[in-house]
Amino acid sequence: EKLAETISTNALLIARGINDSDLSVLEGVRSSLTFLVEHHRQIDELCSRNIAAAKLINHARETRLDAETQGEKSSSMIKGTKRKQHTSDIERLAVDEDCI
Repeated sequence: EKLAETISTNALLIARGINDSDLSVLEGVRSSLTFLVEHHRQIDELCSRNIAAAKLINHARETRLDAETQGEKSSSMIKGTKRKQHTSDIERLAVDEDCI
């Protein structure tokens, strides 16, 4: 923005010795530069938003993967506990049958 302003100011200073038609051309250049600067700002803002959105998406994926990993660990622990309980029940039945 400051670059466009500096360029247009310098152009107007130079244009003091130039005729009106050349001055209008310089004003058009100034207007175009201002337009480009504004669109550059908007593009920069969109890029920043896209980067922020990408970070959120990656964080969500990492959180989901962590949750899945924790779920698999919990599931394995539960299955292991059930196996131990089942084995213990079988052993107890075997002892009971021996007593009979």
